[in-house]
Amino acid sequence: MGQPTARTDTRRTRLRRGQLLDAALSTFIEYGYSAVGVAEIVARIGCSHGTFYNYFDSKRDVLDAVLERELAELAAIAELHRPGPRDETEFVAAMESLVRRLVDYVDKRPDVLTFVVMEAPGIDEASLELLTGSYVQLGQLCGQYFRHGVDDGYLREDLDVEYAGEAMVSCLLAAVLPRMLDNTAELDVEETVETVVGFLCYGTPTV
Repeated sequence: MGQPTARTDTRRTRLRRGQLLDAALSTFIEYGYSAVGVAEIVARIGCSHGTFYNYFDSKRDVLDAVLERELAELAAIAELHRPGPRDETEFVAAMESLVRRLVDYVDKRPDVLTFVVMEAPGIDEASLELLTGSYVQLGQLCGQYFRHGVDDGYLREDLDVEYAGEAMVSCLLAAVLPRMLDNTAELDVEETVETVVGFLCYGTPTV
């Protein structure tokens, strides 16, 4: 067998770090952040404390990494796909696609979103600030869809794009809240998409 290459080492490092993040997230969800220590995290994947500290300085450090990873995934889901909507019909279709992606994420990982949105902000001030900043970022990403409508003339030019984006995030959270409060509750993805998009488009001034 040949000697490990730098690429192989990088891949192994990335894999092990991901395993530790998954282990931390699952233990935080199952037992609560305050009840979990490094011992519980490493026990979940059968590695040593030394391995953990090769990647993270502390439990608090791995929490930051977990939150940043999950919030980055949500941001990627909300990112406007190119080309942007060019008329009202494409705008509605883009809204449907965006809402469906976000609702589908919640339906598949309700326990994760519950931890990130409802539990993590209460851990400490730093977590609250991170989540608050991410809420603003998601609102800005959603606002990109409205911005296209304003720029292309099928939405009123006086529409507050930033407010519309934040309202969309709030609307989405309200729609999936029952699933977050009870992870066993059923969520009809298509019905939720239809309800949210219908509300958003009805409340969006058009020419």
